[in-house]
Amino acid sequence: MPKFSYEAINETGMTIEGVIEAESLDAARTLLLNRGYIPSRVVGASERGEIFGMSWEKLQQRISGVTMQEIILFTKQFGTMSVAGDAIMRTLDCFEV
Repeated sequence: MPKFSYEAINETGMTIEGVIEAESLDAARTLLLNRGYIPSRVVGASERGEIFGMSWEKLQQRISGVTMQEIILFTKQFGTMSVAGDAIMRTLDCFEV
């Protein structure tokens, strides 16, 4: 089974790193979510990943005004609504300020 390197945020807001075995990239992300982690980077063990075309460090700089607790809450709520089958645009409408 393929191995995937990951960085994730645990329930206390700490960033953790590790390697997980899964059948696919999506399966690896699902396994992390099921463990209560919020995946921030999941790539094949031999790859170097980027998120939305930018490095994790650059993404962190862009969201520096948002607290870790806000990101965790948003991600958990967004994930719950996605699993429930809501359309992404409808889900995002719920979070408008």
